[in-house]
Formats: sequence, structure tokens, C-alpha cells
Amino acid sequence: ADSEELENRVRGAVASYSGATHMRLILKGAVLPELLYDLPALERSLGGELELFEIINETVEAVSAERLEGDMTIRGELYRTLLPLLTSDSPSDRRRAVKALNIGLAAIDGRSVFGGK
Repeated sequence: ADSEELENRVRGAVASYSGATHMRLILKGAVLPELLYDLPALERSLGGELELFEIINETVEAVSAERLEGDMTIRGELYRTLLPLLTSDSPSDRRRAVKALNIGLAAIDGRSVFGGK
């Protein structure tokens, strides 16, 4: 929900392990830009509690319809092209449009379209 919750959850996970522990925490999912957290600072602050502690950030920026509508790049054009289907009365059309948007944005961002790296 917010950076404070992220820090509390990470601290809670680390607290249950001893100093001889090696831990790698991988963050995944979509995150709103305003909720991006200073992960290196969190990693440093918790690093002293474990022998090895590493945070790997695999999050992506959550898609904002408002932002995409005004985006003058290919990302925005993709969104505007799919908008009639995204707002269609047909649930099937909406599902296909959301899938197409996600695949297109992943490809534009250089992320794997179908999972993996």
C-alpha cells in the first residue's frame, strides 16, 4: 500500500532470522511511481542484522490510464488505439484489450512478454 508498509513487512521477515542468515528478497508486481521506495537505504539499514541481505527489485510501474491518455509516445498511442476495446460493452473485448495492452507495454519496456527474464 505504501513505503512504510513495505519497510514494516521486510523488517518483520528479517526479524525472524539470525545473523548467520543469507537472505535475498525479490520484490515483484506493479507499483505506482509515487510509492517507489529507497530500497538501497532499506537494504543498508537491515544489512547489519544478517550476514548477507540483498533486495532485488523486479517491480514495474503500474499502468495509469490518465498518464497513458496524455502520453505522446508509442505507449500512449497503444493505449489510445486500444481504448475503444478497453471501454467496450463486451467483457471478451475488454479482456483481450487488457491482455494486448499488457503485452504491448512489456514489449515496449523491453520486458519479457510471456514471463521469465
